[in-house]
Amino acid sequence: MSLDSLLNKTCTIQAITRTQDSSGQKIATWADTLAVDIACRIDPKGGGKTSVPEAVFEASTHVLFIRKPDDPTITTEDHRVVLGGNNYEIILVAELYATKDISHLELWLRWQR
Repeated sequence: MSLDSLLNKTCTIQAITRTQDSSGQKIATWADTLAVDIACRIDPKGGGKTSVPEAVFEASTHVLFIRKPDDPTITTEDHRVVLGGNNYEIILVAELYATKDISHLELWLRWQR
């Protein structure tokens, strides 16, 4: 069984654009510019504390698996996941290897209210 066969939902990866209005207030807008309706799998992590590299602790609520896009790179600062009408902040991006090549990404997410 391949990891692709477990990708049973679709999601969108959005990119942020930061601008300023006429009074100098920062405005963040999100657009479906990175990946739309890509196959994915989302599972709850149960909240709580999760240890991530460099001794950083973040509360993650879900883990998402997707096939690694060719380009561009998904980052925690500039992207978010939209799935089922919910927005998820990306906390960590981990690469999963199939044989010797990176083929999938594991994204640790935090559900945004």
